[in-house]
Amino acid sequence: MVNYHYTDLKGNMSITYLSTDMLPKAAVVQPSMSLKLTTGEKSLNLLNDPEFLSSWDILYKECPWGTVFQSKEFVASWYRLYCKDFISIMVRAEFDGKLVGLLTLTKNKSSKGIKFAGLDAAEYQTWLATPAMGESFINEALIELQNEYPKDDIRFINIPPQTPLDWVRVNEKWKQHCILESLTRPLMDLSNPAISNVFRKKQFREKTNRLKRLGNVVFEKVTDLERFSSLIDELIVHSEFRKGAKFNFFQFETDPRGKQFLIELFREGILHTTILWLDDKIIASIAAPTGKKWAHLASLNTHSPIYARYSPGLINFIMLGQLLTEEGMHIFDLTPGGDSYKERLATSKDQVHTLRISSAFKTKVKKAIIDPVFKVLKSKLREKGITPRHLKYKGIKFKQRVILLSRLGLKAGSVSFNYLIFGVPKRLGIYEHIMGDPIDYSYSLNVNNIKSLLSYNPQQGLSTRWDFLEDAMKRFESGEHVYSITYSGELVCCVWHNPLINYKGLHKSLKDSTFVLRLVYIHPNHIKQIHNILTSIALATNDKHYLGQSIIFLVEDRNKSLLQYLNISSFISTHKL
Repeated sequence: MVNYHYTDLKGNMSITYLSTDMLPKAAVVQPSMSLKLTTGEKSLNLLNDPEFLSSWDILYKECPWGTVFQSKEFVASWYRLYCKDFISIMVRAEFDGKLVGLLTLTKNKSSKGIKFAGLDAAEYQTWLATPAMGESFINEALIELQNEYPKDDIRFINIPPQTPLDWVRVNEKWKQHCILESLTRPLMDLSNPAISNVFRKKQFREKTNRLKRLGNVVFEKVTDLERFSSLIDELIVHSEFRKGAKFNFFQFETDPRGKQFLIELFREGILHTTILWLDDKIIASIAAPTGKKWAHLASLNTHSPIYARYSPGLINFIMLGQLLTEEGMHIFDLTPGGDSYKERLATSKDQVHTLRISSAFKTKVKKAIIDPVFKVLKSKLREKGITPRHLKYKGIKFKQRVILLSRLGLKAGSVSFNYLIFGVPKRLGIYEHIMGDPIDYSYSLNVNNIKSLLSYNPQQGLSTRWDFLEDAMKRFESGEHVYSITYSGELVCCVWHNPLINYKGLHKSLKDSTFVLRLVYIHPNHIKQIHNILTSIALATNDKHYLGQSIIFLVEDRNKSLLQYLNISSFISTHKL
């Protein structure tokens, strides 16, 4: 016999009846489900059950709001790879022998809090259910989770549209425990015939033609696992540099298993990957999880900063949009985030939600105190043209610089205000040196090598890692070239040269033809190699006529150990800026 479960719309009562004849009039009829919560090894064992995996796949296809991040390919790959540090948590519901609901979560073994399987790699986080069971399943699943983990908050990010969320707004119990917020999501609607107008924009054609003048431009879709595995390391380097410079975030350094996870997603056939080549150099790439005719900008989105002036990222986006259209994709999801380039490319928008479920006390404090205060602060910041994220990053940078100065033995008050706030060095010294043949030494010189910059060790330098990489990105974008040396996996030196700048205006002692270098970093243990380093760089430019002539290089006056060596060697201090 089937039991029927009745809950009024406000969640004030919950009664089980033996038949529909016993139900109140206008009742919401929801047949009761068999609910099971499994964790750890029991959950992992389900991943080896063909019948369960088949039911999961059927439910995923039947659920209108489910995304590729709830597919068995995505979740099972993550569970298997991260099971040593994270507890897998599955809540599933069956009705009449059929899987009608599935919620895949995880919990760090060493910390509190329940999150969606995949963590931040899962761009969209929701539960799978048949349309008829969408609300009843999540209600009962959350009650079961709260009983099992009463001290843990539960968090969902970017809950996709169509996900049933009325229960959060009307159920009195959940209103006391839930905080629901909305975010705007930009989309490229590839099924709209007007999308062709985006691909034919004059700006795109001009940028593509300008790039083609540099060499042979090739747009490649990667379809072979061996090919993908051979390229992934370089894609990761570009990704780490971009995110490190912009956000001080090093995804794959923090999570070494992230690389293998992407390989697994590609193996499962849900990671659509394209590369933009200039001759033999990768200048842009996108690895986008795909499912249900949607491609999501969620896993890798890179471009070479060396060619940033030629907009390779934008060109790659447009070419990918064209390819996805040809392949029958309906939507290229640019994902929430507020990035200006996404707004320019979007043809439509919709709303996604974040949901945090915690204790009634925490929820009340956030709604009554924290949220109103932050709303006022955000409004005041917007009036001054400042975003909360920008202010947050400024605070983190300031803290990092104070810590760095403390390590160097410098008091914050004795250092330029400009450096603490903006990361700008106080003064630059101009040094002159007569070029000569370099003495043999065992280091090899790298030219425009992004990977070498990532090996910068702030414990040996005068800048935080964030400042160092942010400065490097700006220099690449302005057309500068970097010459670097690494030894035993660590950056030894970093020297910049900008052939586009007329240094004559920098100081009256500099001529148009003067070879000027900007010494940004040299490891303290390698200062005595400065002559070899500078001479090798001059030779690397193929301007051998500099030999026997003077070279000018700029160095921060904070680098006391370097200045001390220069002053007792054959280097001539000329001026300070």
